[in-house]
Amino acid sequence: MQFLHSCELGFDTSRFAQSEISAHACGKLSINNGVTLHLVRTTADGFE
Repeated sequence: MQFLHSCELGFDTSRFAQSEISAHACGKLSINNGVTLHLVRTTADGFE
């Protein structure tokens, strides 16, 4: 897997704060030209 910044996949990361996104990670998978994206939102119980 090749890790990328979310903006390299077209996401406007400046808008993540509006959705309370506290962390993100993404990358391109070598299998089937796939893409993975993880978005983390902080909650009162931890994160989701």
